[in-house]
Amino acid sequence: MTFITDEIIHQFQNYLIEEEKSNATVLKYVHDIQEFAQWLRMSEFTANKIEKNCVLAYKSKLMERCAPASVNVALV
Repeated sequence: MTFITDEIIHQFQNYLIEEEKSNATVLKYVHDIQEFAQWLRMSEFTANKIEKNCVLAYKSKLMERCAPASVNVALV
């Protein structure tokens, strides 16, 4: 099981920067993972563990308010 912590998000951000991703890409990816982590903490998945059923539930929630292409980008 994996937990999303601020430290992991920071490491991910640094990785994106090291990979020379554009500033806009870094901001978008970090924002997306922060949104997922926040949703995960507030959902019935209170252990903050990432499992397939968590991602599928998050995808369903995103589909309520976003276009399919936006949902796919957020999940990537």
